[in-house]
Amino acid sequence: LHENTENKHIHISFFEKEPLYFDNGGKLKYHSGTISKDLLIATKFTFEKALTKPTAQILKARKDMLYSYNALMSRTDMARKLKRLLLNLYTILPKDGRHSYDSENMLRVKKDVDGVTEFILTKNTQTRDTYWEFENALKKFEEWKDERNYKEGSNYKKDLFRRLGNITINTAIELGKLHDELEKLDIKTVQYKAYKKA
Repeated sequence: LHENTENKHIHISFFEKEPLYFDNGGKLKYHSGTISKDLLIATKFTFEKALTKPTAQILKARKDMLYSYNALMSRTDMARKLKRLLLNLYTILPKDGRHSYDSENMLRVKKDVDGVTEFILTKNTQTRDTYWEFENALKKFEEWKDERNYKEGSNYKKDLFRRLGNITINTAIELGKLHDELEKLDIKTVQYKAYKKA
């Protein structure tokens, strides 16, 4: 590690104690030692990310959101709109198969799940500020990568929406089932009253 220069850098060397490579003629040889530039850049990205922790703020914000994410909001007007969104989501969920966010079964409704999740994140006072912190940290991380010409993608937002999406789906199912039960009770009550009058 050279820290006494304007651009700090590390020299890494690889070697074989004995030849481990057979050439086309079947003769044992040493490897040439050539490593592709793409592999070097990807390795540098991994090292630098681990050593400088540019994603620490993203991970902290994600953890805070997972802790405070509440799919049943407290403010009445927001809660009413959210209830409608969750019940609508419940009606379009597949009737059979798995309901986990990443399952093939859920592909056609993923955007709907994301829409409800984003509504909760941006309208809920418990998560709104942390969500903006997360977005800003993500933007800074992308800038950090661009400055270094790193092409590696980041899945932090996708991962966040997967985790929260599962909570949104489960809440929609619970709320929908409760709504179905209440509707059945209401129908039975109306039928009972009609029977009593007859």
